[in-house]
Amino acid sequence: MSIVQLAQDNMTELEDAEKRYACALISFIAALSGNMTNTGSAANIIVAEISLRKSGVTLDFKGHLFVCFWISAACCVLSVI
Repeated sequence: MSIVQLAQDNMTELEDAEKRYACALISFIAALSGNMTNTGSAANIIVAEISLRKSGVTLDFKGHLFVCFWISAACCVLSVI
């Protein structure tokens, strides 16, 4: 279940513009956390499994976080420019 759907009950008293902002912010944070960690997304786990089976390369949690943290940080900076 999407985090936005879980938070919907808490946003009933917000104005329309505030609801849109809250949903966008929650979605942004959920997307970042899913892309930054190896276990945050099913796609990341699938890629890690395939790389291990096909090439023997292990994508560990720290290595994935190190690379994806900087990519996510650069995307955040570029998105506000």
